[in-house]
Amino acid sequence: MGTVGPVPDRIARRLAAVPWRSGSVLLAADTWQGAELCLQVVAATWEDVGQGHGVLRRPRMRMAAAGRGAATTLPPEAPG
Repeated sequence: MGTVGPVPDRIARRLAAVPWRSGSVLLAADTWQGAELCLQVVAATWEDVGQGHGVLRRPRMRMAAAGRGAATTLPPEAPG
């Protein structure tokens, strides 16, 4: 995994079309020209098994969304 530089428009459209047809999503680790949605972590903490000690169980994140797909709202807290 790493930076490969700009992706030509023709290849970007083909890459985006494959998951769209199968009901999947394409996640890019960097900015993607033409992305429908950009997610950003605005706050993050970890849950553990005890009070200040123990094993970290899972991260809790608050996200901000911007872009054409940002109108879709998700529940504030997903189960699990």
